[in-house]
Formats: sequence, structure tokens, C-alpha cells
Amino acid sequence: MTRHGGETHDDDEGRVPQRRRRRWPVRIALGLLAAYVAWALFGAWSRFGQFDPELGSAAREYAGNQLSPAEYPWYFPTLTLHVMTASVALALVFFQMWPWLRRTHPRVHRSVGRIYIFAGVYPAVISALVVQVFWPFSVATMFSQVVPLLLWFSVTTYGYVLRRRGHVEEHRRWMLRSFGLTCLVLVELAIDPLIQLAIYTQFHTRLESNRDIYLQVKDSTENWVGLMLVILVVEGFLEYERIRSARRQPSAASRESTVR
Repeated sequence: MTRHGGETHDDDEGRVPQRRRRRWPVRIALGLLAAYVAWALFGAWSRFGQFDPELGSAAREYAGNQLSPAEYPWYFPTLTLHVMTASVALALVFFQMWPWLRRTHPRVHRSVGRIYIFAGVYPAVISALVVQVFWPFSVATMFSQVVPLLLWFSVTTYGYVLRRRGHVEEHRRWMLRSFGLTCLVLVELAIDPLIQLAIYTQFHTRLESNRDIYLQVKDSTENWVGLMLVILVVEGFLEYERIRSARRQPSAASRESTVR
């Protein structure tokens, strides 16, 4: 409650339920994110959990040009390392985006953040770059995957440096960008049916019924469209927060002047 010259107002009492109401959309969004992450990890590890060196990317298998483990012995271990470490980063995104954990247990938040970066993002980026440089599926897909990887590494590093320098708010903004790039794979899974439907309309015409070409066009398009969606959503959210914060400042200043 707010006091003005001995009088009491119920502004604060009405503000508490309002805050609670605002938390429900966040809780629902985090719950959906956790379920989606669990589903994506289950799908990935139902394949790579077999630790079968005959396996590789699903695209290579579908196109019929899977790499031989005898000729390329390091391909499967490097790809598996990427899947493992990317899974760590993806699993920890939920905890890093959880407001309650960040507010009530900041030390845990920082510790999980270090694991996210050094056991998740960095090894996932490096192993994926090795796969793309030495065993690329195609030039088109290589560029569409290398660019997001470099962005993921750069944005995460900058966010970490900002935290080390004590710029907490800017650190949060850049780590939200990192989390968005971590969730890029979830966006690609979501838009995959639509991209397939759009590209497949030309499978028997301009793509000449060639599975290899079809997958190159489909995967590279999916990567670029997914990246653009992530950038638009994250930057739109950050801009919304900036505008909302700017609107709050004049109202807070007017309340202070009224109290005085």
C-alpha cells in the first residue's frame, strides 16, 4: 500500500495479484518449452543412443550417401560429440530461462550458466564446425549451418564477457540471444513439415526427382528460415522489453513526485 500524508491506498495490494497473473503465461511457456526440449532430446537419443558407427545424419541416410566408418573413422564420434554437448546446452536452456531460479538461487544460475557455455555451447560448436569442414553434406547446407554456429559462439562469448565485467542487464540480453540460437533446432523441427511441403512441389520438376538435391535445398532453406525466425522473435521481445521499461520510468517518477 502507498501512503500520502497519513492516507493509505490499495495500489500495492492490487499490484500483487496483477504480478501473479503475469507470471502464468511465463510458466505455461516454460512448461511447453520443457516438454518440447524433452521430446526433441528423446528423438535425437533414440537414434544416437545406439552408438552405432554405421549411423550418421538422417539426411545422408535418406539420400543414400552415408559415410563408411572404415574410411572416415572420426566422423561418427565427432557427430556424436556434437549431439551430446548440444543436448547439454538445450537441456540447460530451460533452467537458465527460469526466472524463479535466477531470482532465488543466483549462484546456481551462474554455475548452470558455466556448464551451459563450457560443456554445452563451445564443444557443440567446435564439433559441428569440424563435421562441416571435413565431412560436409553439401556446400549449400554447410554455409547455412556454419553461419548460425559462428553466431551462436560469438553471441554466447560476448554475453559471458559482459557478465565478467559486471554488466548484468546487457549480459541477460545477449544470453537471451544465445538461448534463441540454442533453440534454433527446435524451430527447425517445427517448420520442417511446411518447408518439406513447399520444396516437394518441385521434386519431380526442377529438382528432377533427385533426393540428394531435394535434401540440400530443403535443409539449407530450413536453416536460413529458422535463423531469421529466431532473430525476429528474440529481437522483437527485447525491443518490447525496452519500450515497456521506458514507459515505466516516467510513471515511476510521477509517483515519487506525488509521494513527496
